[in-house]
Amino acid sequence: MVDLSVVTISKNHSKGLKQTLESLQSLNQIKHETILVIAKSFDNTQETAETFSRETPFACKVILQSDSGIYSAMNMGLREASGKFVIFMNSGDRFAGPDGISELIKVLSKSDNYGLAVGGYFLGDITGKKYLQGKSKLRPIQLAFTRHGGCHQSILYKTSVLRYFEGFNEHRRIVADFEVNLRIVKKFGGTRICKPISIVEPGGGGDQEIFYLHRAKHEVRREIFNSRFLNFLSIIWTLLAGAKVTYSLMKASIDKFFKFCTQKNIDKIIK
Repeated sequence: MVDLSVVTISKNHSKGLKQTLESLQSLNQIKHETILVIAKSFDNTQETAETFSRETPFACKVILQSDSGIYSAMNMGLREASGKFVIFMNSGDRFAGPDGISELIKVLSKSDNYGLAVGGYFLGDITGKKYLQGKSKLRPIQLAFTRHGGCHQSILYKTSVLRYFEGFNEHRRIVADFEVNLRIVKKFGGTRICKPISIVEPGGGGDQEIFYLHRAKHEVRREIFNSRFLNFLSIIWTLLAGAKVTYSLMKASIDKFFKFCTQKNIDKIIK
């Protein structure tokens, strides 16, 4: 058994897939395998995956997927994983270096109690906005109500624990990882380390459907905790989150409008 299985999913993103695969070089000191789940694509994504599979010195599997969604692809990769631990990367995402993932492996290897370990991430590139929290033991309520609870590109799972919950609920749209993370921490516990694991490419599904994301997370919290008090707290949390998103979008639109007007006046003066 290898120590780590890296499951990477891709569709019509050959350039991003190359970036992800190049970042795997930082894992050369870790005994790992790569599982590439490739949806039907109209660019060179499949060819990029197959070329990497032939040339990498580490074990690599390429799985072709009919277009049935991101969580279906992640589950396909999970079923093929032979590593003791597994992490999921979208094409375009990159590892920030070997230190973070090595620390996650070390933490989970030492503990029989934790089912997952969460690290931090950069958004866009190494100089982008950094989401990093202090080292701590994870508790279900903390994870449920943390604004940046973690992204799957920076979460290391014990493969056996993730399989215990049969992977990701494919009926959940966008929040299946949030749901299984909560269930894992609630039953087995988890931990967080203060090191960046990945560099996440912006523009994921959650970014594009932010209002739905908050409502869907509320439904997950309601089902898992089944508590009137926590359900009330979740409703308030969801409303506040929605209000913040609305304010941010309105502010961005107003700023864009005034910038346009200012630029238009400048153009008139120049003329």
